[in-house]
Amino acid sequence: MKPATELPSRNGCIRLLSGKASSGDNRLPEVGRHGTLLCRRIAWMVARMLESSLYPFVHDFIEQRFRAELAPRYGELHTASAITATTKGGTDDGRWSRPDLALAAVRRFKFDATWTLDLHSFEVKTSINCDPTSVHEALSHTSLVHFTWLTWHQPDFRESDQLCRQIHDRCARHGVGLITFDDPSNSDSFMVRLRSARHSPDPESIDEFIETRFDEHDRKQLQAWLRRVE
Repeated sequence: MKPATELPSRNGCIRLLSGKASSGDNRLPEVGRHGTLLCRRIAWMVARMLESSLYPFVHDFIEQRFRAELAPRYGELHTASAITATTKGGTDDGRWSRPDLALAAVRRFKFDATWTLDLHSFEVKTSINCDPTSVHEALSHTSLVHFTWLTWHQPDFRESDQLCRQIHDRCARHGVGLITFDDPSNSDSFMVRLRSARHSPDPESIDEFIETRFDEHDRKQLQAWLRRVE
């Protein structure tokens, strides 16, 4: 039997077994000519479940490290972040218009009279469900946010690897940021490999995104920060 693949969760590891089941084995029966134990539909559901298990870790990274990189050297920064994968998006709702996480950053430089609002989206992928299409999924968020990031759990990222190179090059071509990480529970293992280009969503789409993806407390806080004049 092929070795099990272990994927992280906050309560330990989830093991995916592959290979042919032996006689008397009570595990799932083999499906398909190659003896895989999970049919495509079940595999897709498992991948989605494992992906959602990464959201809290990515949120920790956003709060612990990512937001600090946005702070002006001499100015001020205020942020609100949320896991948004299951929230509805109003008139802009759709399969590819639901970022997994979002960050709203309100910044003002020391000698600037106005505050700037930047929205960031994060599309999370596991080590087994990321492909070049994932880049376009993240890219679709640019109709709603200023910066978009493909956030990939890839413990063995190598530019010599064909898939890694394809995803890196496609992100660079379309202005999508690329973040990879090894140990989800260790925010220091997250690496920004490409920075997102700034995009220009319609102001009305920005309003609707904030109204539908952030809770009432965060919305009021964002408004209060943006209205400050001192």
